[in-house]
Amino acid sequence: MVPPIDVLLFDPESFFDREGWGGWASPAAVVGVLLAVQLLSLYPTYQMTQQLFSEVSGGSGFALVSVAFSAGWFLVTTPLYWLGVAGTAYGVGAWFDGDADFSTTTQAVAWGFVPHIVGTAVAVAGSYLRYVQTELPAVTEDMTQQEIQALSGQITGAPTDPVNLVITVVGLVTLLWGAYLWTVGVENVHGIERRQAVIVAVPWILLSLIALVSRFVGPMA
Repeated sequence: MVPPIDVLLFDPESFFDREGWGGWASPAAVVGVLLAVQLLSLYPTYQMTQQLFSEVSGGSGFALVSVAFSAGWFLVTTPLYWLGVAGTAYGVGAWFDGDADFSTTTQAVAWGFVPHIVGTAVAVAGSYLRYVQTELPAVTEDMTQQEIQALSGQITGAPTDPVNLVITVVGLVTLLWGAYLWTVGVENVHGIERRQAVIVAVPWILLSLIALVSRFVGPMA
């Protein structure tokens, strides 16, 4: 039986010491739930894009293609992210003479995505809030590219928008929380020291921070 999720979140050492967290079913379900929440986040974006281009020929098709591309992006990159972190964890464990195989390492890493589910759910709530509060005028054929881009920017909102700031802060907290779970999981399954296991999270935290900074710097460039 899988240990309770609250044990994972607040006492991960105890979680990974117990039996039942391994196997493929539960870890894969964690990543599956994350994917489902990510896909759910596309609905308000689709509705707003469809509203924005409702007066343009092929506007509905554009909205559908846009959301399909985003869905495909999530379906490809999320499993790759999982495998990337798992590969890093396995490499670090092997470097320090850890004794877990790649399969067990991958299963342990999956549990670190539970906080990401919370962060993504908050992002979904923020997207729905923006969808409810924002009334977009339809794009017309005589609008300039700059005007269309300005209207399109309202779909996601400015990085400094209050909703986006809340999403960003929650995202940072869940990123660090997930990194802590990765660290404890790798420490447990590989039997290495905490200061060694923490190396696993460093490159992924840096990549996430670079992506975050680019969101703020990009609009000001």
